[in-house]
Amino acid sequence: MAISSSGDRNRAAFSTAVEGEVVPSVEQRIYNRRPVIWPGQLRLASLKMGRHEFSCQIWNLSLNGARLRIDVPLQAGTEVYLSVGDKAEIPSTVVWAEDNKMGVKFRMGSKEVLTLLGDQAEPLGLTPSDMIAD
Repeated sequence: MAISSSGDRNRAAFSTAVEGEVVPSVEQRIYNRRPVIWPGQLRLASLKMGRHEFSCQIWNLSLNGARLRIDVPLQAGTEVYLSVGDKAEIPSTVVWAEDNKMGVKFRMGSKEVLTLLGDQAEPLGLTPSDMIAD
């Protein structure tokens, strides 16, 4: 495992290269992530006129963020809203992106995310006690 040498400094700070794939560093995570394959929707937060939504696939999920597959390239720092199924939108920020993969960090507290996920959180074991470290 080595720090990715391609891309900008921000992405390198959030990622490591594993078999050519960029993923968030475990050391940067507060909550354990759970593998899922769920459909989702991303909506750009910065647009003042119109509503631009993109379909995505959620590959893993925690109470603090998610890893997504999306066909539209978005830059790190882009503010978006992530919809998980028919649940309310979770305000998020893109923290890394490469090809059709990206990671988002949620801009709301874990208890709020847990409430929004509702019955989808329990089977995954996503609870406030899921923290790796304080």
